[in-house]
Amino acid sequence: MKTLFLAPFASILVITILFVPGGRAPAAEAAVDYCGTAEVDVPDSGPSFDFTAACASHDACYAQYHGTNETNRKRCDDRFYNAMAKHCKDRWRWWQGEYYDCLATASAYYAGVRLGGWLYFYG
Repeated sequence: MKTLFLAPFASILVITILFVPGGRAPAAEAAVDYCGTAEVDVPDSGPSFDFTAACASHDACYAQYHGTNETNRKRCDDRFYNAMAKHCKDRWRWWQGEYYDCLATASAYYAGVRLGGWLYFYG
């Protein structure tokens, strides 16, 4: 079942983001990396999701508010999650398994930016 893949993926994603090699993270105003960073390759899309646009908007939000405060960082992260959840809702219907796979991936990506995004927001 596809959902079994998501739990290990989410754990790996969060751990990878928290332990980015190379010391300080590059400044947020650097090139748009979409889902991930220069150091961390995170898929923009998969069988049940395509978060490319949400990730690009999140990068732009981090660049706009870079280094300001946690209120702005959380605003960017919450907008990111809402954009991903909207994508899931628009692409799938609630009775389709892919809808829940998509939402689970959105939750994992949100957890990743909440736990490790500060490196890039303040870096």
